[in-house]
Amino acid sequence: MGTPANPKKTRGAHRHDMLHKLEPRIDIYARKLREMYHREGTIPTHKSYLDPVRERQPTDTLEECVKHKLIPGIVTARDEFADWDMVWHWRTPF
Repeated sequence: MGTPANPKKTRGAHRHDMLHKLEPRIDIYARKLREMYHREGTIPTHKSYLDPVRERQPTDTLEECVKHKLIPGIVTARDEFADWDMVWHWRTPF
């Protein structure tokens, strides 16, 4: 299936013929994407403050929070600190 094998063909060539030529460029592009994803996903460029409404109560279920346009969430802490269960306004994540 597909085009016949021809190593000198440059246009419409089969991927098996072109893959070994493109591997170095694909690897460089993948490395750049990984670095960008890691840099933007884990190290924020600026500090952001999320002002909570209150601490989360046992009555703050998902259904009740949606009725009042609130979002429950957890702020995970390091080993020496406890996690915070908080409730934020509906638009806070955006």
